[in-house]
Amino acid sequence: MPADARDQRGAERLRLLMRTGKLVTPKGEFLCVLRDASTTGFRAKIYHKLPDAKEMQLELASELCYDVEKMWENESEAGFRFAREIELEELINELTPYPKRGVRLKLALETHILVGIQKVSAKVFNLSQQGARIETQHPLARDQRLRLEIKGLRTVAAQVRWRKGDTYGLVFDDTFRFDELALLASQLQRGKGSNEEGLADITPTQIEATG
Repeated sequence: MPADARDQRGAERLRLLMRTGKLVTPKGEFLCVLRDASTTGFRAKIYHKLPDAKEMQLELASELCYDVEKMWENESEAGFRFAREIELEELINELTPYPKRGVRLKLALETHILVGIQKVSAKVFNLSQQGARIETQHPLARDQRLRLEIKGLRTVAAQVRWRKGDTYGLVFDDTFRFDELALLASQLQRGKGSNEEGLADITPTQIEATG
């Protein structure tokens, strides 16, 4: 390959379609969609203003993580530089030994679940488009149906998928759109009420889950 062709290849940016991920910062985790990438950086769609943190981590649904630095940001996109050059094949194909799954946000939120007519306390420890992991001292059975309440959300119908001690995995009857979950995550982690910034209560939408 001629030298000039190799140089062009080194600067080549590959367009990605719906490669979802999250930006991990000291102020929380925020969803994004990679638009294109090179071995040195990437451009991502964002759904809200990012926190004032220049250094972040990009984590993909496969749990691949990259240290990144934010270079610029506008209303709907942001540009990032990798801390060190990466292998594009690893990024594009998400080459890990783990099965691919939806992006999960790590949270620690006080909430309630409705079991029949009974309302009991619970904590949410992660949240995705398809479900959540909660902890509650109220005993639940596998396949039991319940409703989950989170500030900023309408009540979400769910079913218990698995149990380990006081920890339960829930699957939602309806999934969230990726943009809805991104806005909700921003609200919850910034401590904003549902009426701020024009954000109404968010309702899950029956669509095919992203990723």
